[in-house]
Amino acid sequence: PIDRYHEVIVYEDGLLKDFVQFLKKNGLYENTVFVMYGDHGEGFGQHEGNFVHSNEVYEENVHVPLLISNPLLFGESEESEKVGTIADLYPTLLDIMGFDESEYDGPGRSLFRSDPNRMVFFYAGLGGDKIGLRDGRFKFINIPQQDRVELFDLTTDPQEKVNIADQEEQRVAFYTERTIAWKEHTYDVIHNQLNPTIKNVLGHKSVNLTDLPVAFYSQGWGFLRYDKNVVGKPFRIAGKDYPVFGFGTHANSIIEFDISAFESALLLAKVGRDMSGGAKNAKKKIRAEVWVDGAIVYRSPLLSSLNPPQDVRVPVTGNKLSLIIRQADDKAKGDHADWLEPRLLLP
Repeated sequence: PIDRYHEVIVYEDGLLKDFVQFLKKNGLYENTVFVMYGDHGEGFGQHEGNFVHSNEVYEENVHVPLLISNPLLFGESEESEKVGTIADLYPTLLDIMGFDESEYDGPGRSLFRSDPNRMVFFYAGLGGDKIGLRDGRFKFINIPQQDRVELFDLTTDPQEKVNIADQEEQRVAFYTERTIAWKEHTYDVIHNQLNPTIKNVLGHKSVNLTDLPVAFYSQGWGFLRYDKNVVGKPFRIAGKDYPVFGFGTHANSIIEFDISAFESALLLAKVGRDMSGGAKNAKKKIRAEVWVDGAIVYRSPLLSSLNPPQDVRVPVTGNKLSLIIRQADDKAKGDHADWLEPRLLLP
């Protein structure tokens, strides 16, 4: 597999060469700033079970190349060991163009600015949360569901083979706290961007769940979507598009709500396996469940993307309401699922 991967890289390098030659031929080369980077690394078994790019947060998954080039702005080539993230690209380009960085209040910072105390975080959600942190020479990985942490000194161990977590208890405790806080903050930011206005629902006879704050959510891949499926497209189940409100999620997901403000309610919704997972996965199945205060109150039949949405109608009285999608086949991929028009009817 790695030989084929290298073949793809050589082919893409050839395309880039053709593009550069086109710019030179048309007098555009010197006025072009090239910014080339990888959006992720790729695992080829460097660590047990680590293949492709979204399973882990080891260096082979998250360490990617970044090349910035322009013959007028830069002289001889220079390599930097500075650690950054994709959020740094925008302020870096502003810096190159001469804009005052203080006018930018978004995430990230210019990679041309020195910040020796900066920490960088990264995350993989496939098969459970894996939260990583880079702090100077130290690389920390936190896997909360497995109660497992790993700490590496990349100066002496760039391949991340020797876990020194048991030798650095105070550092591990600090990094554990920081990774959990970063994840919670990131989830809050994403939720607020997707659903910026939490509407006043008290006193209404019908409450859309998309108008309630999500108390907690987790899923095997991607992020929770409002009014679109998990890849940002219209809900599509069994060949039909549904231009309605709802949640787009992925298999092995849970969405929790605090419903303690409602004395009693009737949950109405439709749930189905979204077709955006691809034709080859159309027959792969999911199962939907509804739980209230840790007890199951509804379980759907097995659903493929060829089945129409399943109607959900179940009383929910308690404090915590959970919408759950389970992956029926452990080998399935692309198990996207949609909760359509989920709402509470109040007495």
